[in-house]
This record gives sequence, C-alpha cells and structure tokens, in this order.
Amino acid sequence: MQKNTKFKYFLKMTLFFLLSNTLQAEFQKIGEMVKDTQTGLYWQDNNDTNNTLLTWQGAIDYCETLNLEGKDDWRLPNINELRTIINRTQPEQAIVNRFEYLEKNDHAIYWSSTSRNVHISIGSYNIDRSYRVFVEFDIGAIDADLETKSHYVRCLRD
Repeated sequence: MQKNTKFKYFLKMTLFFLLSNTLQAEFQKIGEMVKDTQTGLYWQDNNDTNNTLLTWQGAIDYCETLNLEGKDDWRLPNINELRTIINRTQPEQAIVNRFEYLEKNDHAIYWSSTSRNVHISIGSYNIDRSYRVFVEFDIGAIDADLETKSHYVRCLRD
C-alpha cells in the first residue's frame, strides 16, 4: 500500500509540474511588459504596478497617457482580460508567475475598466449605484468598489 501512495503522490506532483509549466509557457517577460503569447496582449509589469494607487478615473487616465517600452497605446483592461492573468493555484499571489511586480503588503486590488450597476430598493427609497470591478490578486477574487476609492493599476495594450 505504501508504494501505491508514493506512486500517486509522484503522479500528482508530475502533473502539477507539467501543468504549471504549461501555464507559464503562455506568458513571456519582455522588458517592463509581460506578453500573453496566446492572446497577443501585452501587460505592464514595472515598479509602477505596485506603487501607484489611483481612483478609477485616475487609472483610466494613467493608462491612456502611459508611455512604456516606446509604446503609448495602453488602456485599462476589462475584467475578462484581467481574469486571464489570475492563477488560483498559487496561494497568496494569484497572478501568473511571469509577473515580477505585484503589491504584496496590501490586498493587491487592481482596477478594471468594467462597471457593475446596482439597484437597491428599500421601502420608498430607490438607490442606483455604479460600482467599478476589480481583481484582488492576493486571493484571485473579483469584486467591485466605488470609483472614488484608490486601488492599483496594471495597464494593457493589444
């Protein structure tokens, strides 16, 4: 029975290793960017990505004016694009391994360009709110917040 258990463990570890290498192979570090070789998207990956806290509109403006690696066509990614760099197999840092820069002392919350509208009705009170969607990369969660809050930014270009 002991040999069978060791074999199962070896098989699991081999599959995990092969799978994690496959996931990593989809991304390539190029200077201050990470390229997703499957989608052709380029992600900002420099010191600004873990030092720049901005409101949602500030994040949009920052990306639209970013000049990085000689490129000036950056934008704030939508939530579906941000999902492509979540890696939930890594505890406490749920981002693809090729990224060097990620805020580690906070909740690693990064804005997306996606909005979520919420309607709340309590008795005769009706409240319509628009929230902005983010990814929390320390745990791989997706949530939303008021656009006046400050969170981190990771820009994207096609």
